[in-house]
Amino acid sequence: MAPAFVEHADRSALVLAAQTGDPAAIESLLAACQPDARRYAWRHCQASDVDDAVQESLMVIARKVRALKAAAAFSAWLFTVIRRECLKLQRAMFRHEPLDDDIAERQLASRSDGALRLDLVHAFESLPAHYREVVPAARFRGTHHRRDRRAARRARQRRQEPPAPRPLAGARIPARLIRRCTRPHDPFARHRAAGSRLRWKRHASREPGKSWTPRNRLCRAAGVAPGRGKEKRHEVREAWGRAKNHRAAGVAPGRGKEKRHEVREAWGRAKNHRAAGVAPGRGKEKRHEVREAWGSATPPGATIAPAMTDTLTITRPDDWHLHVRDGAALEAVVPHSARQFGRALIMPNLRPPVTTAAQAVAYRDRIRAAVPEGTDFEPVMSLYLTDRLPPEEIALAAEAGVRALKLYPAGATTNSDAGVTDIRHTYKTLEAMQKHGLLLLVHGEVTDPAIDLFDREAVFVDRVMIPLRRDFPELKVVFEHLTTKEGAHYVRDAGRFTAATITAHHLLYNRNAIFTGGIRPHYYCLPVLKRETHRVALVEAATSGSDRFFLGTDSAPHPAHLKEHALGCAGCYTALTAIELYAEAFDNANALDKLEGFASFHGPDFYDLPRHTGTITLKRESWTVPETVPYGDATLKPLRGGETMNWKLS
Repeated sequence: MAPAFVEHADRSALVLAAQTGDPAAIESLLAACQPDARRYAWRHCQASDVDDAVQESLMVIARKVRALKAAAAFSAWLFTVIRRECLKLQRAMFRHEPLDDDIAERQLASRSDGALRLDLVHAFESLPAHYREVVPAARFRGTHHRRDRRAARRARQRRQEPPAPRPLAGARIPARLIRRCTRPHDPFARHRAAGSRLRWKRHASREPGKSWTPRNRLCRAAGVAPGRGKEKRHEVREAWGRAKNHRAAGVAPGRGKEKRHEVREAWGRAKNHRAAGVAPGRGKEKRHEVREAWGSATPPGATIAPAMTDTLTITRPDDWHLHVRDGAALEAVVPHSARQFGRALIMPNLRPPVTTAAQAVAYRDRIRAAVPEGTDFEPVMSLYLTDRLPPEEIALAAEAGVRALKLYPAGATTNSDAGVTDIRHTYKTLEAMQKHGLLLLVHGEVTDPAIDLFDREAVFVDRVMIPLRRDFPELKVVFEHLTTKEGAHYVRDAGRFTAATITAHHLLYNRNAIFTGGIRPHYYCLPVLKRETHRVALVEAATSGSDRFFLGTDSAPHPAHLKEHALGCAGCYTALTAIELYAEAFDNANALDKLEGFASFHGPDFYDLPRHTGTITLKRESWTVPETVPYGDATLKPLRGGETMNWKLS
């Protein structure tokens, strides 16, 4: 009997064995992947189709597993097969979706009569023969001759006994019927051709009020005397417009200047009553009722300016992207973050990088030792993902409390020389991360020298993120330090396993800040600041309230003399005033009420960690940021050093 469960680490071996055609291996592989297939099917299928989708998918896997190029991609292939089978079942269920009446009317109105008749002829050709005999004459032309009634009776009799199947490929509609269907409809053509004027005169001599013509029916419905001609048409249209307005306003139909004033007044009352939540009516008492209701409501179209807030208390926030370096530099900068945040996700790009669980534990101990006494601050550790990081290290990292791995494209930023050269080299490690629940943090830029510096993030979405999400649908991915509209929209529309961090300097500044008054190296970072349109898109994403976006400062300390060097380092040091900078960005967008979710709730929820119970308080107060702070044997210049800020952490 095939084992009910096979360890994920043995899945690749099973796939390789199944590709050789071993029946026992195929049976074991199907038994092992059936729970995953059923879980995927529950996400993409109707409940009644789950069993069918799983069965069809397992049959496809058994037949085509030999064609799989890489055993590490089996999970992604399984997900693709399940999704394809679910789509087939859905299409079979909803094969013919009805067209909305309004859309159909618009499409018909845009076609000429000749084109519609030709379309109808083509539709007739697809009908069975006994339908083609009766439908055009009895329905299309609108006549009901005795011959047509006999044909209809014969067709009904034939429908009682299914006719023998007949191929439609060679069926053709008679030429006589095509001529009758495509010529303009004239109900009196036969009378005029026969020289008979009796029926024409009889129709023309009828009293206008009793005439069969659609014109007179419209006239009666609009309350207008029957008639014909251009003036009558304008009168009917005008009356119809009045009648619709009268009915909507609750006024008796009529015409004239007084009636127009009555309708306008009624419309004004009705709008005010609806907006005030008062039943429509008129009179002095009703006016008093509306005024009283307006006293506790907001007039329609009015814009309420948000109340000026002088203090803001929020749940203690977290920083989900922080660089603290090591040694004396670490001891200098950790207190700045610990003063504001309860947790911080520490980046692993040291020299050498943090690539093992043991190195991460030792680094965490050094950070904890630098936290001031009495301060509640916990570093959250990550590993540096490389092409050669063994999958076995992921289990050790999970046991040690490591939460994520950071993907640096080789050469993308500071200390990224050991980064990933091709994402496909890491697929086995990513599969282990998906199994153990570790997150993948991505520096979202390509390093192709042919790609413009300001387009690297958008290209990364197309080249890396979309294939990555397809191959590992349940791997949690954080798109670090978003900088573009394309990236923000991608995360906004992605699945629940994708989120992003946004920095304060990308919310406050565009690329002009680097060149205002000359080169300003302390505003230079990677990813670099972008155009104003991208900054606005980031602000909209951060203040939208979406739990896909949360705080990550990307605060990166560098000695001042290296930042101001001919080859200056990339990175803005914002940890000294991080929460004040975010408060300023949200205040500028009139969205201070959204700051707590962005800074304190969305990040812990995505990382499956508890929210803090403590709070911090910000005050609207002008103060000057220090120009420099100590940084080991050197000095460090924070962003906005020597400038005034309007919010201060108390």
